[in-house]
Amino acid sequence: MESFLKKLGAKPIKQTRFPEADPQELVLADEQDSLSAEFSGHLDLSIGDDESTKNALTVQNDAKAPHVIPFEGDKDGGGTQVHFEVTSADVVQDQRSSYVVYTILIASHHHGVEKVPTQVEKRYSDFAVLNDRLRKAFPRQMSDIAFPKKVLLGNFSSRTIARRSRAFEQYLFHIFSIYQLRYSEEFADFFFQSEFRAASAFLCEEQYSQAIPLFEKCLPIAEKLIGGRHRKVVFILCALIVCYHSLENLVSACRYAEFALICQHENVNSDLCISVVKLYVRLCWSLGKDKQDLEKRLEQYKWKNIDIDRVPDLKEVVKQQCLFGCV
Repeated sequence: MESFLKKLGAKPIKQTRFPEADPQELVLADEQDSLSAEFSGHLDLSIGDDESTKNALTVQNDAKAPHVIPFEGDKDGGGTQVHFEVTSADVVQDQRSSYVVYTILIASHHHGVEKVPTQVEKRYSDFAVLNDRLRKAFPRQMSDIAFPKKVLLGNFSSRTIARRSRAFEQYLFHIFSIYQLRYSEEFADFFFQSEFRAASAFLCEEQYSQAIPLFEKCLPIAEKLIGGRHRKVVFILCALIVCYHSLENLVSACRYAEFALICQHENVNSDLCISVVKLYVRLCWSLGKDKQDLEKRLEQYKWKNIDIDRVPDLKEVVKQQCLFGCV
């Protein structure tokens, strides 16, 4: 599938690289330290001011723009290169403390093709929780991974924040490069799991309009980190089919159904896969689209002595998986 960036006419995202630093200098300031006069507010750590890049990052959130599917059909994650870049930092002050919010860009290439970037915001404390959980669950794999230390006193200078940002980039890339850590629940929790759980709860309560933006926030992140064929990514696609179909947005439901079948192996005979095919046939019929290949697929199930009529509707299958924690 063509890159979204090519469709949007955007230039590739440039990856920020900070100067090499002495490892001893990566003993960084505590978040609750008092603000230094050297820096307060927003620090842009990206290179350049390419408007087309900014448009590529924000087009999905433009209420006036047509709905864009935040998924690119990266089926298996093979050949995908992912890098993490801290593009900006914002100092936030509340009544009791001050802290820095880091904006992390997750960009990827699949077989040399630039894919649409995704970004999340995290605090030092979020990184610290991830680090503690991973070191408890995977002590051997984490033994050689360095984490920026906290100190009781320090400052919020732009130099300090830039070096901490670089350290976080290296930390995330190192975790991503180790299979067990990349596919761990701890890593998923850091990036998208809270939104996934909230979206699943909304779906079970049939609050589809609330579920959709959360699932669509999770989807491109999960695709980049764990690959399009991962059961959690396939489930998100199926959940979005249910949500859009329930809201009578048949075009978006049909598009997600197409991706859900692409990301499942052709010989998969699970209830989830069969229920997607059954609903996809109905969607194509409603939209006047060709459905012959889908009908042949249903016939193939019958030739395998699979009683497709006993398979529940997709909404029921998805809700069951939510309720019984199968994803």
